[in-house]
Amino acid sequence: MPISEDSRFQKALLDLYESANLTMVSARIIAAVKLLIPGDVVAVTEINYRTGAIKGCADPEDYPTGFATVEESYEVLQRYFQQHPIVMDFRHTGIARRISDHWSAPEFHEKGIYCEFYRKLHVEDQVVLMMPTDPACAAGVAVSRGERSFRTIEVDRLNRLGPHIIQAYRNAKRITMLENWKTIPVLNIAAAMEELGLSRRQSEVLEMIAAGYSNAEAAVLLGVSALTIKKHLENIFAILNVSGRSAAVALLFRKVGFQS
Repeated sequence: MPISEDSRFQKALLDLYESANLTMVSARIIAAVKLLIPGDVVAVTEINYRTGAIKGCADPEDYPTGFATVEESYEVLQRYFQQHPIVMDFRHTGIARRISDHWSAPEFHEKGIYCEFYRKLHVEDQVVLMMPTDPACAAGVAVSRGERSFRTIEVDRLNRLGPHIIQAYRNAKRITMLENWKTIPVLNIAAAMEELGLSRRQSEVLEMIAAGYSNAEAAVLLGVSALTIKKHLENIFAILNVSGRSAAVALLFRKVGFQS
């Protein structure tokens, strides 16, 4: 009996929300996407648009032999990613689309990104979902095939999975922060807070945020309102001369000798 669309999606979500830190989450995403959209290669790629740096994850068993290693293929992609119509089109960030939605096969074959990258991977089409991770970076989930055969329902499945992928990233980031935070000696944390010039309550708030708690969760644990936590954070940002939570946590981690 064929698996129903809802059952297929539920199984993908179970894979996606399996507990994972940032080291493991890309593999979880790949496993979930494979359940919904068959392809020759499924990959998760992170791009820093400011520096042009690219890093990615793909199952080596699925990877074609056009390159000696997965790492070598990403080195080539880094040189040509600015030609990718979906990666570079921020107007549709968050919407899955196919290369074939932009270029005919002859047009695609004329591009440097095809000649130096996709041709060697034997890829003729790709469906990609780009999701911003911060103002300068985005993560993309891509399914590649050796023919132009992606159906609309498969594009819709990737769009439907998108918000869950973002949440999986958030969960993984939180788990990683908790793992990192637990390795830092208490005395180092106390000394760092003092060096940063924070009050006892401000230190407690920043410690909660560094451990991955939301404003609402920190408020419950500290017995205050979420509005009070928000005000404390605004004061912390001003004292540390940073723009937000991530920058404040990164500064604290550097002070205790840990690179976040």
